[in-house]
Amino acid sequence: MSVQNALDQALRHHQRGELDAAESIYRQILAQSPRHPDALHLLGCVELARGHRDRAIPLMERAVAVAPRIPLYRENLAEAYYRTRANLIVGTTNNYAPITMSLKQAAQKLITGGRVIEDGLLNRIEMAFRLYDPCFSCATHALPGRMPLTVDIRNARGEIVRTLQRD
Repeated sequence: MSVQNALDQALRHHQRGELDAAESIYRQILAQSPRHPDALHLLGCVELARGHRDRAIPLMERAVAVAPRIPLYRENLAEAYYRTRANLIVGTTNNYAPITMSLKQAAQKLITGGRVIEDGLLNRIEMAFRLYDPCFSCATHALPGRMPLTVDIRNARGEIVRTLQRD
């Protein structure tokens, strides 16, 4: 059975309240793919439904770490934190590594073989940046409606070969 089919089957069990069956399949998926974000998140939801916040939170945190752009993962993790009566606001500094990885991935998709696809590059990089912190999102689109942005494109030796800039 494929991982996706197993996940679909586990989700059906989960939705019917058959938590033991769902848990068993989520754990089988994680045995094959320890970083599978859906299995991590959903197993965390099972643990949370059982009242095991101490088990749910680490699973949900791992899901968010693997797939930080999925809002549902963050929402359910926030619910788990809320249920522990913790007031937690994740600081931007905790997101520096994922922000950097997302920026790199966005740029690499538009820079290949020394060619730069300028159309959309700055927008893609800005979107990757804004996903991680609502303060970035609000603070950067003040008048005139765009944030200033400079992207240095470097060669394999780390030398700047081109700079794209938007004021």
